[in-house]
Amino acid sequence: MTSRRSPQVLTLAALALTALTQAPGHALADAAQGPVTGDVSGYLESRHHAFFGLDPDFADLSSLFPPGFHPDKTYGAVERLRPTLKLHIGESATLVSTVEAHADHGFFDRPQHAVGDVVGVERLYLTATVGDFDHTFGKQNIAWGSGLLLNPTDLFNDKNPADLQAERPGVLGLRSLYALDDHTNVTLVVATPTGSGTCCAPTLIGRFDTTVETTDLALELAWDDAKQAGILGADVRTEYVVGLWAEAALTVPAHDMRDALDHNTTSVEAGLDDSFDILQTLYVAGEYIFQQSGQSHPGDQLDLAHLQAAATSGGSAGASLSQSFAHRRMFAGRHYGVALVRLEIDHAWRAQVIDVTNAVDHTGLVVPQVSYMPADAFTFTLGAQIAYGPKGGEYTLSLPELTPQLETALPVVQPELGPALVALQGARLTPIASVFLWGRYAF
Repeated sequence: MTSRRSPQVLTLAALALTALTQAPGHALADAAQGPVTGDVSGYLESRHHAFFGLDPDFADLSSLFPPGFHPDKTYGAVERLRPTLKLHIGESATLVSTVEAHADHGFFDRPQHAVGDVVGVERLYLTATVGDFDHTFGKQNIAWGSGLLLNPTDLFNDKNPADLQAERPGVLGLRSLYALDDHTNVTLVVATPTGSGTCCAPTLIGRFDTTVETTDLALELAWDDAKQAGILGADVRTEYVVGLWAEAALTVPAHDMRDALDHNTTSVEAGLDDSFDILQTLYVAGEYIFQQSGQSHPGDQLDLAHLQAAATSGGSAGASLSQSFAHRRMFAGRHYGVALVRLEIDHAWRAQVIDVTNAVDHTGLVVPQVSYMPADAFTFTLGAQIAYGPKGGEYTLSLPELTPQLETALPVVQPELGPALVALQGARLTPIASVFLWGRYAF
């Protein structure tokens, strides 16, 4: 197999070499003088899930769903081994490599067509401190934002309400931070996600952050080459009786720059939190999320009109539904309310409940869980993810009810999927609930 290096990749490499070898004051070779030491850490975990409320007959519609989704199975498990090797080169440089090996079973089972599906390099980057500059180059985690879930100023990551501490996917890039003083930094980033179909379409970010007494402030200016859009972001967090935060981003497509007021989109996340001396600690937080680019009623992505248009135009009704389902995001709507309550019972026990509600269609997810940490190395988590609200909303997605005409026409026009779509009309496409048990050993 041959590989092609785009001009963007060559530019990224050139920037890395320039930053790391020509930084003010010292060269990287000088900064890294000294002995090489290393350490290994990581974790081994096993996650088990049981699903409820999916019709097993959805197996007849397997072509609707992306690989790895098996609605006819009610049990799924994921085993993961994730070691990290750190090599400390002298006093100011570190090479970090994280490899993840995983296996999926049951509900999550995916066809393993490539080694990368089983074992992958999740982090591989070099950090170097040269004077007041901190450089990081390679596949790394780049994450910002004060909000609980969406973080408008975080351009690379999404969060799962069931696992707020989940690992973020690595992005390939160069990040350079310059410390203006002990409280103020300027960060420049050029990066691109890996394995997402957006390779070599970089995101360029300039970020300024500072701390003034109890207030953290960050301003961000970015260019997303994949979306051909400019982004302006701000993130403020402060303490005034309670903790307060506001995070927002304005996105302006390049072709609309001249008419930005009519075509820009805004995302906002604002909330508050507080802690109380109950048992060890009781933490309570709530926030409001607004996405101007979201859908007013995300459940309509699988509505009757789309199905009818595909069927009557000679297109594939299955492809139409599959595309809608495959591109569905966890937060596809515009207005959300989020609540989080966490109780630190003692050094070994923690209980938490998080609720996410679509404020328009009144559907949502509530995720209660209890964690037990008998020793520093072990963590066990038992919890559930429960969907609620009226049928056909964002978290209660269902196939559309068909008209008598479509019930007759679909089996003829769509012989492969038509009969199953008729038989399963109105059935839920998302589980009513799932129960999970996770175990992790850290080393």
